[in-house]
Amino acid sequence: MAVTRIQVFYNKSGTEKWTNVYHADGADLPTVAAAFDEAMKLPLRGLAHITVLLEKVLISSLTDDTFLEVPINSAGVNGDTDDLMPLFNCAKVLFTTEGLGRPDYKYLKGTLTDDANESGFIASSVVSAIVGAFDTVISDMSINSAPLCSESGDLWTSTSVQSRIQMRQMHRRRRRTVTP
Repeated sequence: MAVTRIQVFYNKSGTEKWTNVYHADGADLPTVAAAFDEAMKLPLRGLAHITVLLEKVLISSLTDDTFLEVPINSAGVNGDTDDLMPLFNCAKVLFTTEGLGRPDYKYLKGTLTDDANESGFIASSVVSAIVGAFDTVISDMSINSAPLCSESGDLWTSTSVQSRIQMRQMHRRRRRTVTP
C-alpha cells in the first residue's frame, strides 16, 4: 500500500475558499476515491455549515504525478442554522497516531456558529459531534481499505479537539527570497 493525499476543497459564497489535506494508506487512487465517497463525504458534509459547499476532492499520489479529481458540489448539512462565525475562527482537531511524536492536526473551518461560542471555547456538544464524526471516519476508512494516516504512514487511532476556538488566517502570503 502507498500513502495517498486527499485534498478536500471547500467554498463559501464563491469568494472564500480553503482546503483540508488528509492522507490515506490505500492500494491505488481509485480505492482511496471509493473509500472517501463511502466513508468521508457524508461526515464532512455533516460538519459543514449549510452555507459551505464541498466543491471537490483531489486524490493524488505522493510518489508521482498521478491524480484523480472527483467533483462533489454538495452543501453542508450541519443542523445548526445560526450565523457562521468568520472562517478564521476554527476548531483544531488532533489525531493521535500509532507512531511516536506529535499528533496530526487539522483546522476545521466552516463549522463553528455563534451558538458554538461559549466565551472563546467551543460548546461541548460541538466538540462531541466533531470527535464522533472523525472517529467514525477513521473506523470506516479502515473498513474500506484506505485507513487514514499521517504523511509518513503512521495510522490514525483516535480524535480529540482543543476546546478553545482557534484563530487561523485564511491565507498567509509568504515572502519570497530572491537569490542573485
